Amino acid sequence: MSAPEAPETPAAPAPEAVARHRALFRAIHRRKNPRLRQTDITVTEEAQVKRAVKATALGNAMEWYDFGVYAYLAVIIGKEFFPSGNDTAQTLSSLATFAAAFLVRPIGGMFFGPLGDRVGRKKILALTMIMMSTATLAIGLIPSYASIGVWAPVLLVLCRMVQGFSTGGEY
Repeated sequence: MSAPEAPETPAAPAPEAVARHRALFRAIHRRKNPRLRQTDITVTEEAQVKRAVKATALGNAMEWYDFGVYAYLAVIIGKEFFPSGNDTAQTLSSLATFAAAFLVRPIGGMFFGPLGDRVGRKKILALTMIMMSTATLAIGLIPSYASIGVWAPVLLVLCRMVQGFSTGGEY
């Protein structure tokens, strides 16, 4: 019993055939790769492009500034928001909270990506920037562990997760 033969793939046309029917092959090539028409090009005003770039840069700078400040102040944040008298445990808790934002970023991307396709990317970008700003402001307003107890680290982790979720939606 012999193995079944694989179906043959169509070969490229022989050079003689191309030479003989040059006009036909040119027409086929044009159908596969149509020429770019002026109506195919979207023209955007330069002022509108500059405004969009500035807004995106501002949002991105605000986002990364927040991440940088949090990482820089991790030791102080650990002492203010976490209960242990052990400095190492406080710093590790603070850094774990820092990492929580990075862990939810992919979830934000999976949530906001399809939503942006349906609703519009511009609206989703504005929403994620507002979420990021609100969470950043909320972190600044959270009282310390000495004031509200266990709610301080809970609120901090929640706000960091909102920041990460919104960051995932921006990309």
